[in-house]
Amino acid sequence: MISDGLSIASVPSALLDEEKLTLLAAPRSSMARNLDLLRRLAQGYGGAAFWAIVDESRIFCLHAAVAQADADPGFKAGATPLFEETRIAAALRARSDEFVREPATGLASLVVPVASPRGHDLGVIGVVLPAGRVLPDTAALRREVGTLYGASG
Repeated sequence: MISDGLSIASVPSALLDEEKLTLLAAPRSSMARNLDLLRRLAQGYGGAAFWAIVDESRIFCLHAAVAQADADPGFKAGATPLFEETRIAAALRARSDEFVREPATGLASLVVPVASPRGHDLGVIGVVLPAGRVLPDTAALRREVGTLYGASG
C-alpha cells in the first residue's frame, strides 16, 4: 500500500476489501489527528494505543503509539498480524466492552469501536496497559475516545 508516495503497508491483496483500502490509503496528512489522539492516550494512561481494523482473526494496524515499552501490543502501523501473533490476542478475540487481561502477559486491553460523525465504521481504538496496572474507569475511557475522536465509541 502506498499513500502520499510512501509505502505504508505490505498487505496481501486477498486480505483487502474496499473498507480496508479506503482507510489504509487515506492521505497521511489526514492521519495526524489520529496519531495525536493515540499519543495522548498512550502517554495519559502510561501504556500504548492503536487504531486498527479488526477482522475475524487478523488486525490491520493503521497507527500505533507506545509510551511504555512493556505495554507494546506487538504490532506497528502497517502490520497485519493474526491475533495470535500479537501480545493482545485475548482482547482482540473477546471484543469486550471492558478491559481484557492477557493470561500469559497480564497486559490489559480495551478495544473501542469508532465511527465517523456520519456513522461510517472507522475501525477501533485500542488502549493497552502494562501488567499490574490499576485499570481506569472503562466507561470514562470510552467516552474520552469518543470525544477526542469526534465519533461514537
